[in-house]
Amino acid sequence: MADLSPTVRQRELGVRLRELRTAKNLTVEMVAKELLCSPTKISRAETGVRRATLRDVRDLCQIYEVDPETSAELMELAKDAYQPGWWAKYDDLKITPLIGMEQSASAITSFGMYFFPALLQSADYARAIIKGIAPKIEDKILDGRVAARMERQQKLFEGSKPPKHRVVLDEAVLRRHIGGPAVMRAQLDQVLSVMRDDKTTVQVIPYTAGAYGANDSNFTYLEFVGTKLPDLVFVETLVSQLYIERPDEVDRYSEALDHLRDAALNPRDSAKKIEEIRDEF
Repeated sequence: MADLSPTVRQRELGVRLRELRTAKNLTVEMVAKELLCSPTKISRAETGVRRATLRDVRDLCQIYEVDPETSAELMELAKDAYQPGWWAKYDDLKITPLIGMEQSASAITSFGMYFFPALLQSADYARAIIKGIAPKIEDKILDGRVAARMERQQKLFEGSKPPKHRVVLDEAVLRRHIGGPAVMRAQLDQVLSVMRDDKTTVQVIPYTAGAYGANDSNFTYLEFVGTKLPDLVFVETLVSQLYIERPDEVDRYSEALDHLRDAALNPRDSAKKIEEIRDEF
């Protein structure tokens, strides 16, 4: 677990606390009554939305009658969850939980209907997208968000154990003029480059595919093979960030990805499509 990010340790702690509670046949309400707190506090700690304090973990271990060795492990997890990740320096970011979980994911699959996912964006493309979504953004904040996006890519793909990265895109993503022709040509060249280097697999859903199996305009599916962590889906909207963990809902997104890949061109034909559109710019 030495390479797990603080965010993942926080989520791991939550999973283990939930397992201990259910093994004792205790409800969230029953535990909250023992701790003299709200059930929401317990739920948020178990889902990793909220960091559990060391005192909370100690008290929960007592309630669940946990052995000393396991208690020490859980306390260590709680301590590690409070260590700042490299992304803490970008204090404006609103998706720090996602960044933390990216660092330890075994596979990351993204779908985009309108623009390239952040992990594929060039700096100029990212700047144009962020500015387009938030026209009133301050230059300093804009610079920080672009820098964070570039560092996310560097940390993930240049690390010792990069995740398996896959992307499914609507053809509209390739054709939408973000930042102008020069920016788009450079962006498409970058995508082709990372595909050639086997850093990512990209499939394009052509206009001729017609209707296909996705309602959301974008989402990211994260897998954590080899850990106790369940898969997770992240959906970003204009006003919120959704972290979907319920097994039935996660399964629905997994099914949607299968349908999306079936509707898309294979990777080789997708690269040809990207090259054709790049030349049009």
